[in-house]
Amino acid sequence: MKKPLIGGLFWLFLAIFSFAAEWKYQGELELAKDEVYKISLKQKEQFKDLFFRWTLFKNEGLVVHLKYDGFVHQFVLYRDYQRSGFKIPLFSPEPKAMGEPYFWLVFKDYRRDVKRARLKFYIHDGGKDFSMISQEKVGSVGFRAY
Repeated sequence: MKKPLIGGLFWLFLAIFSFAAEWKYQGELELAKDEVYKISLKQKEQFKDLFFRWTLFKNEGLVVHLKYDGFVHQFVLYRDYQRSGFKIPLFSPEPKAMGEPYFWLVFKDYRRDVKRARLKFYIHDGGKDFSMISQEKVGSVGFRAY
């Protein structure tokens, strides 16, 4: 009786982990209000910078500004699973297929005592060859779209 159960659990875990996303890069950080984080990426001779910051925590939602490819995105992230993340395609204007590279920013927690948000980011390579050159907190970069 125990052998079929153990064998079934083995195949279940194998199936779960074989379909898990493989992240080329990932990181966890804490940001204070209006503190800017920059990630620099390179694909062949093309360089891209991605900036993000949060500006307001209200009604359990974190208002985030993200600038990539000259476009400014504003969105609200919550801690619940369905609204905790924002995904943006990398190196192409629109995701053409599931295999395209993307950046995913996830809101994990807000510490009220120090007014800092904990975020995680994930970068999926989509089978494309690119590298992350740097990741760091930087001074204000301006979030204008022009």
